[in-house]
Amino acid sequence: MQEYVTVSSSSYDPASLAKKLNERAAEGWERPDYGIWEVRSDPQHFTYSKLMSWVALDRALKLAEPLGWDGRTERWSREAEAISSTISWTRPTPLTIPPMVLPAPSTICTP
Repeated sequence: MQEYVTVSSSSYDPASLAKKLNERAAEGWERPDYGIWEVRSDPQHFTYSKLMSWVALDRALKLAEPLGWDGRTERWSREAEAISSTISWTRPTPLTIPPMVLPAPSTICTP
């Protein structure tokens, strides 16, 4: 079942929302989901979802000290490292397309 982070408009605090979202990323990255393209099948493990959870935690760790978010960084760092170890960070091999062999011009157009 999909879980949502909710914030009431009367108590909106950007820092509080950011912390909730990062906690959600730390808790939920291992669960299968429907992905960004709303796949019409059972939830799956999508690399993109895991990558975005890693990005959220990585950025939160960079903001933690200036914003005084002590106490959470140890867990966020541990989860970001776990996500990183599950994602293949190697670049894919470029697709090699053999050169096309075109027929000689004289066989295409005859005068």
